[in-house]
Amino acid sequence: MAGGSGTRGGGGPAAGGSGRESQRGALKKTLAALWERLVNHPERVTAHWGLAHVLARLDRFGEALESYANAERAEPDEPTLHMGRGASLLCLDRYGEALASYDAAVRLEPRSAAGHVGRGASLVCLGRHDEALAAYNRAVRLEPWDGAGYGGRGDALACLGRHREALAAFDTAVRLEPRDAAGHRGRGDALARLGRHREAFAAFGMSARLEPEATWEYTGIGRALHRLDRDKRALAAYDEAAKRETDDARGHADRGWALHRLGLDKRALRAFDEAVRLEPRGAAGHRGRGRALNALGLNKRSLRAFDEAVRLEPRGAAGHRGRGRALAALGRYEKALAAYDEAVRLEPRDAAGHQGRGDALLSLDRRGESLAAFEEASRLNPGSAGVHGCRAVLLMGLGRGEEALEAYVEAGRIEPGNAMWQRGRGIALGSLGRGEEALKAYDEAERMEPKTAVGTLGRSIALSRMGRREEARAALDEAKRLNRDGKTFAEARRGPGGP
Repeated sequence: MAGGSGTRGGGGPAAGGSGRESQRGALKKTLAALWERLVNHPERVTAHWGLAHVLARLDRFGEALESYANAERAEPDEPTLHMGRGASLLCLDRYGEALASYDAAVRLEPRSAAGHVGRGASLVCLGRHDEALAAYNRAVRLEPWDGAGYGGRGDALACLGRHREALAAFDTAVRLEPRDAAGHRGRGDALARLGRHREAFAAFGMSARLEPEATWEYTGIGRALHRLDRDKRALAAYDEAAKRETDDARGHADRGWALHRLGLDKRALRAFDEAVRLEPRGAAGHRGRGRALNALGLNKRSLRAFDEAVRLEPRGAAGHRGRGRALAALGRYEKALAAYDEAVRLEPRDAAGHQGRGDALLSLDRRGESLAAFEEASRLNPGSAGVHGCRAVLLMGLGRGEEALEAYVEAGRIEPGNAMWQRGRGIALGSLGRGEEALKAYDEAERMEPKTAVGTLGRSIALSRMGRREEARAALDEAKRLNRDGKTFAEARRGPGGP
């Protein structure tokens, strides 16, 4: 399946049947009538043909194939029979046989757009995406008014990573067939790949309205909401998907990530455990387990989970990146750096890998190399407030207060409601002797969230440098009262946001 959209087989049912009980009831009555006709007239090809079609609509694909075979023995040169057989084979995941059936249909009727659509669907499922695109293009030339060819073209282009072209194809598909759920689903996936998450959310929502019993729509909605930082609603969407398909390992992993982002890591771990139970050889579930265990402070177990992810998917940068995180949490910085180096080798344009390298290098006191890594991370992902925060911390440590201030200002521009970046501004401004501005930054941070020991200590330092000794002493006493973990003094001097 390309991009989450449904496989488009020509000449037969969509995979999974209609799902509507009223239609199924009518189909069962039709099936009974056809059986009666066959009992009385077993030689009638049309009865076998009709029986095969109804059985396929009822998801009884094995029986449908038998009926298609009976009809084909009487009329071997009827292309529609080959297409119906191909559609049933597609639904049974017998892609090579499905392609052979569609090939036979196209040989008999070369100008059948449905036959070329079926060939394209079979080729997509076989991973032969360039050939699939050629088949769908042929279907579009034959019947430019039919949305199925454009939808299939979008599927093939998505598999080839050509997401802008895929979106154009899906746009045409839904314009021609506005009630085609698969077309809206494909649009949603293409929009998400292009970073247009609000539009993706709307497209998946339309697909869900048209096909409310499907799973993928809710998964797509969840992913779009995650990208829009609406994790509670994303979790609700993943829960809906899980109700419809309880044995979907990827769905449980998605739920796990949503729970992790909400700080519910015990529940996240349970979701990842379920994903691993359903698909023990899936690296994604093990990566999720590693991240949840890391968040729970169970770093040895976290490392084992990431080790398993890397064993299953040695060329997956995310697994190596997770190993780096777990090793750093265990204080094994040289090995953490080696893991991040491997992640960056596999994905040179992955900002998170460079940021991890910067963290490890900073822990090894290799500050020049660390700064270079953070600079590369910010170049690759200029919209990450965290990367700018890490740069600011390092620049403060190097005595480059003006540059640190610029980095904190940029982090605050990206995340204007995050008090941490305002506190960082205060620390940088205080180090530059700009005390009044530093105090205003601390005031702004306190408007965003309750007083913290870090901010109050930073205020004390700024007041002391301004010669306001009594106020500085009072702020220092309050910082001591607020301090809980003994780390506040170090953080206030280096700046928040670092590793």
